[in-house]
Amino acid sequence: MRYCESGNLYLVIGCDSNPDHSVWGSANINDRGEGLVEFLNYSNLEVLNQGNEPTFCSGCKLEMIDVTLGSFRLLESITG
Repeated sequence: MRYCESGNLYLVIGCDSNPDHSVWGSANINDRGEGLVEFLNYSNLEVLNQGNEPTFCSGCKLEMIDVTLGSFRLLESITG
């Protein structure tokens, strides 16, 4: 993250970290979700997920637990 910031580079992080938080559309909030939100509050990363399509399906459980993060600079260049 620091390397990308110092070089003014785009950064994309695909997380299969199983965090639950309403920030990216999960119905629940767990400790991993709280930790990721806390990290995001102190970083220059933004959640890039859009919409409410579940990214995890198991039996009757549908959740949005796969999170894509990106640098704010990247977010500014995304269109459409």
